[in-house]
Amino acid sequence: MVRLSLCGMLLLLVVAPGALAQDGTASDASSELRYTVAVFLFANQTYDESLGTLEAGLRDIIAQTMALHPQVDVVDPLRVDRAIRRNGYNPHRPIPYREAARIAEELEADRAVVGMITQRNEDILVEGQMVFLQDKRYQWAMQRSLTLMPDPVEAGVFLAREFLSRLPVDQELVAPTFVVGSHLTIKLSSNSPEVALRLLGTPEDADMSVRGYKVIAGKTLGSVTWDTSTRTVLISTAPDTTSPDWVVELDAVVTSASETVRFALGATPGATAALEITNQNLLGEPRIAKTFSMGPDTPRSDILASGEAIRRDAPVYLLALPFGPLEGSLPLREAEAQEPAEPEASGA
Repeated sequence: MVRLSLCGMLLLLVVAPGALAQDGTASDASSELRYTVAVFLFANQTYDESLGTLEAGLRDIIAQTMALHPQVDVVDPLRVDRAIRRNGYNPHRPIPYREAARIAEELEADRAVVGMITQRNEDILVEGQMVFLQDKRYQWAMQRSLTLMPDPVEAGVFLAREFLSRLPVDQELVAPTFVVGSHLTIKLSSNSPEVALRLLGTPEDADMSVRGYKVIAGKTLGSVTWDTSTRTVLISTAPDTTSPDWVVELDAVVTSASETVRFALGATPGATAALEITNQNLLGEPRIAKTFSMGPDTPRSDILASGEAIRRDAPVYLLALPFGPLEGSLPLREAEAQEPAEPEASGA
């Protein structure tokens, strides 16, 4: 079994057909062109279980990075998985390249991104291939050798940039930031004018990043805030509220190696509150990790959630978002300045 370390060599072989002129340089791009790309799971052919994180993360990182380019549309991975299942394959296992290309055509994509993880002596090779679906062309770019920690984020972003550089689009340097851990949806329901949810313990025990919120029900909320220093979400109704019933979903990423993950839930005395934590690590297969209800005589409770239930099928790699309302959220009573969160990216 190959042990990967910070000083290990990760070789990235990028297979990216397409926008190369006869001399190998990128062709002129048109800002009006758009391309749709379907990204498939990379096949781990080393059978080294220690590379599971690399295998699981590459597809998501490449897809989310390429989607940041304004001229590239990436097929929703959930649609890709449904199409794979519809064609008789397991969406959680790699499929043959030809089948991936055929399924990408069904999804009306212009390109299919596939790849594999192999081993050469003590080096781990990540081969990425982009297929032209119109004429089934494959083209190998030059081999790249990087001295990297075998981190899926570094490898995935590198591959995504290489793929983008081979498309006839404006060459913008996308610079994504990812958060890594267990992807959770935390649903809070209450009739309290104010509710606070806090992650307990030290950052070594557990840590949390809240990427945004969605108001599901109730038009009485005045603010939803996230304090990174105290790791606390505070939800408050507007001052003139007469019927404060509301439901809010938080999009969070939690990291923890502990047996339990501890939260504190507080509400206004006399009010009720309920919490539901859902593990979203496996795409399209949400799993309830914890439910809890707090009565009117209990204004504060500590909640213990199973670390195993939260970590199941982790880690997941998600774009970091500036905290704010997510797509589909009902507006806050005083939310003129709040806009739906967009992935952070820089252009150069």
